[in-house]
Amino acid sequence: MLLVFPMGSCFAESRQWQTGTLTVMEQEKVKIGSTTFRHSEGDAKQKRDKTAYSVHQNETKSDDIDTFEVYTVEAHDKTYVAREKLNFLGPSLQESR
Repeated sequence: MLLVFPMGSCFAESRQWQTGTLTVMEQEKVKIGSTTFRHSEGDAKQKRDKTAYSVHQNETKSDDIDTFEVYTVEAHDKTYVAREKLNFLGPSLQESR
């Protein structure tokens, strides 16, 4: 989990997020790239004394997405934002979002 803190001079102030109120919790999807899959298949057919060749190609492209949970905490006069990368979404979480 990555925590972003505003600059403060007092150590007690830097811990306000621990006693603050969680005001927003949301999921964020970030495109990190894409993947291309290629599939080729060839045929050779004999016709009398000649061979006819044919090639069938298929290409599929999909986006690579990272999912983050973003937390916003209100504490006294400051707002803190934390972002956690989710490495796996189980079936129940995928269906509910």
